[in-house]
Amino acid sequence: MDEKGMIRWDAHKTNRSYYYELKDKALRDDFEKLAYIFDCVCYGDFEVSASLYGQLEPVFDEFRDKLKKWRLEILKIHSEDKRLSDNVNLESIAEDTAGFTGAELANILNEAAIIATINKHEEIENSDIEEAVKKVTVGLEKKTRVYSEKDKKLTAYHEAGHAVVSKYLPTQMDVKEVSIIPRGVAGGYTMYKSDEDKYYMSRTEMQEKLIALLGGRAAEKLVLDDISTGASNDIEVATKIAREMVTKYGMSDNLGPIDFQGRDQNDYMIFGENIGDKIGQEVKNLIDIAYNDAQKLLIEHRDKLDIIAQTLLKKEKINEEEFKKIFE
Repeated sequence: MDEKGMIRWDAHKTNRSYYYELKDKALRDDFEKLAYIFDCVCYGDFEVSASLYGQLEPVFDEFRDKLKKWRLEILKIHSEDKRLSDNVNLESIAEDTAGFTGAELANILNEAAIIATINKHEEIENSDIEEAVKKVTVGLEKKTRVYSEKDKKLTAYHEAGHAVVSKYLPTQMDVKEVSIIPRGVAGGYTMYKSDEDKYYMSRTEMQEKLIALLGGRAAEKLVLDDISTGASNDIEVATKIAREMVTKYGMSDNLGPIDFQGRDQNDYMIFGENIGDKIGQEVKNLIDIAYNDAQKLLIEHRDKLDIIAQTLLKKEKINEEEFKKIFE
């Protein structure tokens, strides 16, 4: 864990719903015990130092292991009234749904049942569940949407940009699937594996998240020498992260560990004149550095960027195994 910039990762809040889903008393007792320890450390009125985190890391590791067990138990509960094929591995699903609430896990199985019916499967197949996970997390696939070859190329390079940049960032999750088939409001998507329950994010991890988010925009500029509205959500999320790094988590070396959130304009005056401008400049610096780093990675690995984009233009999707082979 980085000694600088350790913060609480609030995904744990979603897992409180597990308690109410668990039927087994021993599992509920486990949850109460570990959740109490975790809350005392992470939601108390004191900061967690790197040394204290090290002492408590075994507790967190135990909590992560338990969360997988609890997710599996919840999946079993909600699959009791459903016919599952022999190729469905609930343990694998539990491993790949870190951070999902009990309601979301139930929703996945319900959606899988609907998809199985549409696909005329007598039982819920593993492919039905995989499609359900995508529907719940990204949105409904829209194969009927028609768009131009120019837009396809832009989307292919945009998503390839996210995927390539993420591949070379040590703290980012592995790519699970890249697609240029529209889902929900997105023209394409890059899915990542979510097989680890996280409670903290370091400054390095947040900085690399910014780079990954801006990989799509950087690819558009690099290859097409133009930019599009396709990066609007990426920019929104990146800006929010950068702003919170500066104003909420005290990760600016220049401004220091100060909470600037929720203050009246007059309150800012105690920090000196033009503090608002200084905050804005720090946020902009984080975004500018991340964007430049994304461009550098894509220039360095342009061959991989082209291969992935061209593959997407040919077959529209790249799965985890295909993606890994490109980098062998």
